[in-house]
Order: sequence, then C-alpha cells, then structure tokens
Amino acid sequence: TKLEDDAKEKIAEAVQNAKDEIKQQSKAEELFMQGNSHYYNKEYEKAKEYYLKAIDAGNDDALNNLGNLYKEQKNYSKAEEYYKKAIDAGDNGALNNLGVLYKEQKNYSKAEEYYKKAIDVGDNDALFNLGNLYKEQKNYSKAEEYFKKAIDVGDNDALNSLGVLYLSQKKYLKAEEYYKKAIESGNNKALNNLRILYTKQNEQTKLEQLKQKYKI
Repeated sequence: TKLEDDAKEKIAEAVQNAKDEIKQQSKAEELFMQGNSHYYNKEYEKAKEYYLKAIDAGNDDALNNLGNLYKEQKNYSKAEEYYKKAIDAGDNGALNNLGVLYKEQKNYSKAEEYYKKAIDVGDNDALFNLGNLYKEQKNYSKAEEYFKKAIDVGDNDALNSLGVLYLSQKKYLKAEEYYKKAIESGNNKALNNLRILYTKQNEQTKLEQLKQKYKI
C-alpha cells in the first residue's frame, strides 16, 4: 500500500540521515585529532587550518584548542574570541583558560570573574589559579583561603604555594609545616624551599636531617 511505502521511505531516509550524521561527526573528530597532532608538534599554521576545518564540520572542542593556540602565539584578542565561542558552545574548561588569559594580560578583575565562573561549574584547577591571582595582588587572606580549598580537593601543588605564601608573611613555622606536607606528596620544589628556609634560619640540625632523609 501507499502508506506502507511512505513509511518505508521515511525509515530509509531516517537511517540514511543517521549514517550521514555519524560520518560527519567522524570526519569532524578526525580533523580535530589532526589539528591536535600539528599543535603538539608546534606546527601552528597547520594546526589552525585543521581546527578551523573541524569547527566547520561541527566539532566544538576545536574552539577551546584554537583559543589555546592563539594564546601560545600571544594573539590575545583571537584567543579571547575563541575561548568565548567555546564557552558559548558549553565548554566549561574554557572558563578557566579565559581566566588564565586575562591574568597574563594583568586584567585581574576579569581573571577573577572567570576563575569564579569556572569554580562554580566544578573546575578545581581554578581554585589554585585564583589563589595565585590573589597572592600576586598581595591579598594574602584570600590567597590562603583558595589555596586551602585547592588542597581540600587534592591539589598538592597548593601545599607548596601555601608554604611560599606563609614565608612571604614571615610565618616561618607555618611555611615549614606546609613545605613538609608538600614534600610528603612528592613535591621537589618544596624540598628545595625547605632547604633554603633552614639555611637562612641557620637551622643546621634540621638541615642535616633533611639532607640525610632525602639524600640531597
């Protein structure tokens, strides 16, 4: 019957459309991966070409990566443009990246705004970054607050950074405490920082113990 034929035709059309869509997604993904390959090899013009092709083919992940590429090239206006496009497409990772971009340009209020937006959607890297931003602005209480939040979600680099923060405020015991915690988590920078702290304070016994324990 004509109804059956119409139904079969519609099903065939839907199947074909689904196949075409999968094909298109696969092509977009392939272009994106090629863009990444060129990007990691620092072949930026080639990477740009493939990212733009991937975007045209419907791959939104390429928006954020193209933002990273432009940031790498210090083309800040283009980086900002593509990070914003990535955010509009629902890529929450671009919020933190845009914060980093603004911080590089010393636009602290914008950096703070986007780090907070990133934190609101659960990007824990932004906690550490916001701590660093406040530290750079000498807002020590806020820096301490966000480094501690970063530590609470398992960011071990924040242990060392908190030690550095306490040292800058001449809170030597606190600095020592957090350097030790950072060392226990495998942070070599903290080991060097603690060695310098003991040297400056002329803590020979502690310095000797540190050298023996960590073979430095």
